[in-house]
Amino acid sequence: MVHSRLHAGETDFWVKIHAMTVQGTCHSTVALLQEPDGHTSEKQTAENLDAVTLSADSHHIRTSILEMSGDLVALEITGATNAASVHLTLRRDEPVLYNGGSGLFPFFGGITGQYALPRLTTTGTITADGTTYHVSGRPWSDCQWGSDQPAVVFPTPSRALIRIVDDSLDRDYDRPAQLLERHS
Repeated sequence: MVHSRLHAGETDFWVKIHAMTVQGTCHSTVALLQEPDGHTSEKQTAENLDAVTLSADSHHIRTSILEMSGDLVALEITGATNAASVHLTLRRDEPVLYNGGSGLFPFFGGITGQYALPRLTTTGTITADGTTYHVSGRPWSDCQWGSDQPAVVFPTPSRALIRIVDDSLDRDYDRPAQLLERHS
């Protein structure tokens, strides 16, 4: 899941991009909240695994509304709603954080893998209502996969949940995230 605040001058965008597989279905979401005006745009899909790309030997996910591709150094993310599009490049500047030291831990009777990439340098564009904004930010990426998927830390986190969260200490940090959740 991508969940981050990105800046474009006086305009902030809260972005949520999510891809997760559950019981043979890939659920994906692209949602945007633009501040200060509060404009939102979102789109969700639930697609059969045969209709999406989930690479077993690299980090690549493609659904009808989003694509995420890359490795532990850089990640390219694109997504679209009916009224907006997002294209982001995330680059790692900090060490990889492996959950529990190895990236693997017991969870619900199986093995779950997880790693995080803190404080990514992020640049890109968001086009909303016909206007293109050049955005930047310092989100955190979290990749997790369950025991029904490959239990290796890298390079095979296919069928992953990717979460990116902003590392700012704003008092209102949860407010836009809650709005995005409510709208998506």
